[in-house]
Amino acid sequence: MFSTVKANNLINEKYPYLLQHAHNPINWYAWSDEAFLKAKEEDKPIFLSIGCSTCHWCYVKNCIILKGGYLYMFRALFNIYYKVHIQSSMCIFCMY
Repeated sequence: MFSTVKANNLINEKYPYLLQHAHNPINWYAWSDEAFLKAKEEDKPIFLSIGCSTCHWCYVKNCIILKGGYLYMFRALFNIYYKVHIQSSMCIFCMY
């Protein structure tokens, strides 16, 4: 899908949901202190995306953002992007 796009911060993750977004044109971060520190230092909002590789609606959401013309809106509004695999971080899913 985005094979010509340079790999982002998710390239070394172990969950399929995170890996399937490792070549998106958005520079996703896994849930980590590094990303929170970056957001705080740059005083930028965070966009949190929680999903699972087998979820149809997660796929639809990705298509809408990346193919539906919303990519530039997301880049304008947010600068720190988080992807969270739902089964690896249920506490985050329950909070948000």
